Amino acid sequence: MYPILILREELVCLVILLYLIFISRLYRMGKDSLIFKRMLSFAVLHVIFDGVTVWTVNHRSEIPAWVNDGLHILFFLSAILYAYTFFIYTLDLFYKGRLKKWYRYFAVPIAVYAVLLVTVLKTEYADFVGTSASVGSGPSAGYALAFVYFIASMLIMIQNRMKLSRYFKSSLMPMLIFLVLAEIAQIFIKELLMTGGAITVITVAFFFSLENPSAVLERKAITDALSGLSARSSYERDIMSYDAEFARDKTIPFIFLFVDINNLRSVNGLYGHQAGDEYISHIAVLLTDHLRGAEHIYRMGGDDFLAIYRHQEESAVIRDVRELRQACIEEGKKGNHTPELAMGYAVSNPQYNTLRDVLRVADYMMFRNKAELKREMTMSLTHASGTQLNLMGLTDRVFDAMCLTSENFYPFLTNLETNVTRLSPAMCEFFGFESEFIADFTEIWRVMIHPDDEKEFMDDVTAVLTRRKQYHYCRYRARGKNGQYVELTCRGGIYHGRDGEPDVFSGYIVNHGTPEVMDSATGLRNFYQLTENLREIIARKAPASVIRLEIKNINRIRMLYGNNVSKQVVRILGDQFRQAVKETGEAYSNHGENFMLMLNTKM
Repeated sequence: MYPILILREELVCLVILLYLIFISRLYRMGKDSLIFKRMLSFAVLHVIFDGVTVWTVNHRSEIPAWVNDGLHILFFLSAILYAYTFFIYTLDLFYKGRLKKWYRYFAVPIAVYAVLLVTVLKTEYADFVGTSASVGSGPSAGYALAFVYFIASMLIMIQNRMKLSRYFKSSLMPMLIFLVLAEIAQIFIKELLMTGGAITVITVAFFFSLENPSAVLERKAITDALSGLSARSSYERDIMSYDAEFARDKTIPFIFLFVDINNLRSVNGLYGHQAGDEYISHIAVLLTDHLRGAEHIYRMGGDDFLAIYRHQEESAVIRDVRELRQACIEEGKKGNHTPELAMGYAVSNPQYNTLRDVLRVADYMMFRNKAELKREMTMSLTHASGTQLNLMGLTDRVFDAMCLTSENFYPFLTNLETNVTRLSPAMCEFFGFESEFIADFTEIWRVMIHPDDEKEFMDDVTAVLTRRKQYHYCRYRARGKNGQYVELTCRGGIYHGRDGEPDVFSGYIVNHGTPEVMDSATGLRNFYQLTENLREIIARKAPASVIRLEIKNINRIRMLYGNNVSKQVVRILGDQFRQAVKETGEAYSNHGENFMLMLNTKM
């Protein structure tokens, strides 16, 4: 009689799980359900094998022994794989994939158990009240291994209980405890055969607490997709609750810690925005690891984070900040980006009207720290070689204001005594310089200049530095961080200091960009550039000759031989014209069909 009742239980469980499969397929969004689908699959397999093995173990005289043994092996393994998947989900939940490289090692016990189950461990069968069940070292080891995974999951949740949402606390945690108790009861009362039902219960709890459509949507709304931390929308919701609690009892200690990434712009400029996004994610991991006392950590904006401490002493925040700064130093020693974090915090007290007042103080303290860090960098900056750069004469606020005038306008200053150059942030971002302050900049810059233009640039700079020429003016091409050359205009001159101030080589670089001055068909400078050069020659009243050339039959070539051949023709002609006037002038092209040759002397 009992086996029939057990089979009814497993049939009900199977119907419930199949219904969850239907619902999950109907409402799933993106990749959120991958872990749930895996768990659901193992749950369905376990319930199926649970029901099948109940039948086979009670009909051993009719079923071949090897069939019964094989089905029991699958029954044990499906339960253990379910427990392992739940354990991996718990790790991902709290450690955000940082232990991913260890997942394969966490699965080693399952592989060892499967081998031992086939070779060494014994699975026997005995009759109990109303039904038969498996006994022996095989089932016992399987129950123990699943028990270890579930207990490990529970301990991780308890350790991180402050970070658990209300969904865990109200539904999943009690169901997990129920599952562990069911495992324990199964060990002592063999005829209960509760594992299929227990796994179904925990799967249902998992779905309705975490994986149902409404919970997924809510979690998406309150979670920052890039960092995995709580989003600003979550903060807006939580601060109302905290403020109401503070209004009832102002003795409750709240501490707000603001964190700002100082060098995010530098990372974006050097390596691109994808690297910047990865950098933000890495900072989020550091905050999660080292701000251990924080009840919540929010990403408030692009590079701003907020940690809220509740019922914590100020010493806890000081300890966390110290550990976080030490972790940033260690990151730099590993050869990674050294995280430059500005931090400021404020502690609530009854004198504050609302927690938002505390928040404003914390924000102010963070910006003070940000200014202090910037001042320290301004006073003394460590160069890549390990030497300290003298920034005297390069920290004028007027320079900061000039840098804001245009994204393609790059002011620069060079202290001729220390040979340290300050560049505009926009120039650093475009050309991939790590710092605004660079020693021996001319030697670094000349490597980025087009080989055909390097000599002209160096001759002009040398003429100014040796006072053979009053002002520096030069047009040349330089390679951006994307590897493409752009056309630049550079103007500058030497300004002599007074009363002990250093002599400064000051000027600006204008980025004209590639499309405005280069002909894409031939690689020659276009007619716009020719016009600019002619204007300068006329202004200097210098002699020059201009020859205009036009390909009359380019359309016929295109019609007879195709577009690729016509492009090849104009490219070859462009190269020949460039070589022909290399020593005496320059060749220009407009869309590859019209050419102009400008010679520096009269013909």
